[in-house]
Amino acid sequence: MGDKQSKPVAGRRKDLKTVHYDEWPTTTANIPKKERALVCVSIDFGTTYSGFAYSFKSDPNHCFGQHKKFPTVVLLDPEQKVVAFGTAARDKYKQLTKTREHTNWYLFERFKMALFVNDEPLSKDIELKDVDGKKMKAFDVFTQAIALMTTEVMNTLNGVYMNMHQRNGLEFKSETDIHWVLTVPAIWDDLAKKFMRDSASKAGIPDEMLTIALEPEVASLYCLEKLGLSKLPTGHRFMIMDLGGGTADITMHEVNADRTLSELHQPTGGDFGGTKSVMRRRFGDMITIPLEPSQAVLNGAVVYGHRPLAIAERVCKYTYGIGRMMKFKPHHPAHRKVKIDGLDYCDGIFNKHIEVGTKIRVAEDAEKAVVHKYFPTTTAMKQAVLDVYASPFKDPMFVDDHGCQLVGLIKLDIDSHGDIYSELLVKMMFGGTELQVQVTDVKNNKITNASFGFLG
Repeated sequence: MGDKQSKPVAGRRKDLKTVHYDEWPTTTANIPKKERALVCVSIDFGTTYSGFAYSFKSDPNHCFGQHKKFPTVVLLDPEQKVVAFGTAARDKYKQLTKTREHTNWYLFERFKMALFVNDEPLSKDIELKDVDGKKMKAFDVFTQAIALMTTEVMNTLNGVYMNMHQRNGLEFKSETDIHWVLTVPAIWDDLAKKFMRDSASKAGIPDEMLTIALEPEVASLYCLEKLGLSKLPTGHRFMIMDLGGGTADITMHEVNADRTLSELHQPTGGDFGGTKSVMRRRFGDMITIPLEPSQAVLNGAVVYGHRPLAIAERVCKYTYGIGRMMKFKPHHPAHRKVKIDGLDYCDGIFNKHIEVGTKIRVAEDAEKAVVHKYFPTTTAMKQAVLDVYASPFKDPMFVDDHGCQLVGLIKLDIDSHGDIYSELLVKMMFGGTELQVQVTDVKNNKITNASFGFLG
């Protein structure tokens, strides 16, 4: 490992030093709480329409839900409290306009894609404009809209199940009985997914009971079951195009021998939407369209909730890394030189964790993820922060190279007990739908999940 001062320093925050590490402690993981839930519920929070579906663990293939989605329209009163969703929101606002009482009310439409940001990291304080230009924090709008939908789900479940089984007043509990699956576009970045997770948590969905699902992936699972694609031979490849009102999400899959799917290319698309009729005219019989395309994401998400390993392999969308400093060398640019404790370091180096286009087996992700070793720089340090960057290119050298973007922070809770050589093993896992981070405190024999969060 060498002298402590010769180790590269992580991040521009200048608080950690890091080297690669090729071993990782193994533990026996418990079955996730959400996999023991009685029912799986999917929520498709769409740009133009939204809805939910569900199936019980005892009969996972029998999916219930809405055959017709409702408009993604939210009405809030002058105190910024939600009062209506969907068509009811539009009708109520229309009545208010007739009596000119609408000026202090808020009506939001087509607001989902405000989270699709390309030119800068998404801020949790981002604001939305309603139909009259009035501003409100997006987080509050999303949170209240999700809360209203979960209330509708709970009322539906308790009503249906009481009629079916005469539970004598017993009701479902969101914190133990329901596995929630919230769908998002695959083209969204990690902070947009984190935004939705945080909104759902604030809306009352327990974090450990929530799964974030990618819309074209779950649509692919639906098509595999409903369109006869399950009869496709091993190795058959197909493309899924989820052409919604505000987004176009495109992914390609290959059928595996065990009927799971492997992603062939990282998802692509944009915020331009599309129409299936245009695709039909352009490609003819090469295109297969479900009889109820609006149900593809909803019902597919329920399937995914019951079978999270149905997507067996994914392709990494970006090259991910952490900004760090290393001991300054002759080939480093002079303007990057910084001096710490009498030593010269090169600042802003892109420390790559995984390369764009890398194929990741979901079931093996935790074992094969790249691991780094960190040390605290002071004995009193209780938390360190690492800056996470992403690039569409394979080998960025510095965090400000063309295409590189700061996408979020990893916060590490540490307790060195006064030992500056206390080791922290950190790895980021990319095989799931969300970036996962694990930290092992070697000195205390403790494994914890670190947070991947917003800037500031």
